[in-house]
Order: sequence, then C-alpha cells, then structure tokens
Amino acid sequence: MQFGDKKTPPRDLQARQRAWDEWRQRVRNMPHVIRFAQRWAQLMELEKSQHPNTQIAKIADRTLAQLDRHSLTDHQFRMVVGVLCECWRHQLGLRNWALGKRWLPEPDKPAH
Repeated sequence: MQFGDKKTPPRDLQARQRAWDEWRQRVRNMPHVIRFAQRWAQLMELEKSQHPNTQIAKIADRTLAQLDRHSLTDHQFRMVVGVLCECWRHQLGLRNWALGKRWLPEPDKPAH
C-alpha cells in the first residue's frame, strides 16, 4: 500500500505508516480484514496507475465490485474505509467517496 508520493512530506509518510501499523496491531485477530484493506488499496492503486485521470470515487466503486465486500460485516468494512482514509495515498478522494456513501460519519457529527 502506498502512503504517499514524492510530494508527500516525510513526516506525513511516517505518520501514515505508523497509523497503518497501529491499526494492523489493533485488528491482528482479524487477518481477513487486514487482507481486504491491503487488497482493495492495491486494486485501487493499479486502477489509478492505468487510468490516472479517473476520480477515486469511480475507482473505489469499480474495485470494490471486484472484491467480496460481504465477507466483512458493516463494522469491519467501516474500519477498512476509515484506515484507508487516514493512511492511504489517495486518502482525500476516498474520504469524499466514503462520506458520499455514508461509510464515514460527517466531520461535524459524532459517530454512532
């Protein structure tokens, strides 16, 4: 999984890597959730490299359709979305997608 590109400041890369490592440690008893997050990020990165002008929202939908989303509970999927929105290279585009799909709480509203 890519945490940034050559324009990303090193401290941001380190923070994203640290957040990813901490998340993996917290969910270590759910390896299928970790694998899902890794695989989805890899598919989105591949799709983005092949179609650089395509919005992340479209890429997220297309690649998610290639995975067995229903192998995860809604809570587990929200965990995946949350960590990718925090750590992944294209976090802002994915965050906008997730907010539109209501997979993340709105920034001004508390999570339930």
